[in-house]
Amino acid sequence: MLNEAGLSDYQALRKAITRRQHDLYCVAFDLLHLNALDLRAMDLEDRREILEGIILSDDRIRFNQPLSGDG
Repeated sequence: MLNEAGLSDYQALRKAITRRQHDLYCVAFDLLHLNALDLRAMDLEDRREILEGIILSDDRIRFNQPLSGDG
């Protein structure tokens, strides 16, 4: 769950799990397996491109854009 500033808010998540389940969504940033295929040997950028292509715009899963900087 994100707060008004767009930051993750764990307390809001805990409340939503029991009270506002319709507001929940999953943020995806990597794809390790697809249709029983192990994609872990592929480059991260290639896996992310596949992931972005299979997430529907109205889905409860959202694609996470890359963040700048070193992880």
